[in-house]
Amino acid sequence: MAFYYLLNQDPDNFNRYADVAINCKAKLSEGEELLKDALVSVKQGNKDVVEVGKKLLEMYPNDPNSYNNLIYFQSLSDDPSGMVVTLKKAKRARKHGFLVRMRSHGGQKVVQRRRLKGRAQLALKSRNV
Repeated sequence: MAFYYLLNQDPDNFNRYADVAINCKAKLSEGEELLKDALVSVKQGNKDVVEVGKKLLEMYPNDPNSYNNLIYFQSLSDDPSGMVVTLKKAKRARKHGFLVRMRSHGGQKVVQRRRLKGRAQLALKSRNV
């Protein structure tokens, strides 16, 4: 929520939500720790947090939220060309990814045919996304 308010230029709500997230005592996953570090960095005035977004994308390549976070970080860093590339890759993953193939009967048949043919890559590689 803090990044949402930051992008919508609402500094009061950003500071309030960021303080709550930073002072959270709950056990956090590795990805949540990265987001917390990004919040601390942004609150200190450092808006170059694109590397944090890229690390999140490496950790969770199939999660659309990791693409959204990267886009948020790229917009904070004024990187419009990177945002376009990220959006295109996210769209490609949502259309041609393994999980999308496995949702429908036709997609399952595509994966089955690729397995029978001996293809090493059954669907879009998440690393290339």
